[in-house]
Amino acid sequence: MAQPNVTTLMEPGEPKPDDYPIQIFLTKMPEYKYEEMALIEIGDTSDEWCIKKIKEQARKMGADAAIVLGKAGSYSVGSATATTGGGYSTLSGVSAGKGYGMTAMAIKRLDNEDSPTE
Repeated sequence: MAQPNVTTLMEPGEPKPDDYPIQIFLTKMPEYKYEEMALIEIGDTSDEWCIKKIKEQARKMGADAAIVLGKAGSYSVGSATATTGGGYSTLSGVSAGKGYGMTAMAIKRLDNEDSPTE
C-alpha cells in the first residue's frame, strides 16, 4: 500500500493523540479560520486507504483537519517495437496509463482550536 508524500508549508506542531478526530473536508471548505500546514499526496487506488493515511499524517504534524483537493494522478506513455531477424514482421504498440491517489491540504484551526468537530 502506498505511503504519503508530504510537502510542509510551516513547522509541524505537537503531534495529536492517535484517537484525535481529524475532520476531512471533501465537498465544502471549513467555516473557521485556518492555516495551511502541508500538502499530502498519496498514490493508491483505495480512497479509504488514502483518507486513512491523510488523517495519520495530519495527526503526526499536529493538524486539526484536512481538505481533500482532488484526485492525484500522473500520466505515463510507453511504446515498444519488435522485429524478426530475417523476416519482414514488425510489432509496434503504444500504451498510456494513469496513476491513482488523492491530494489533501493539512490545516491548523485558528479559532477555538481545542474543540474539533467531526
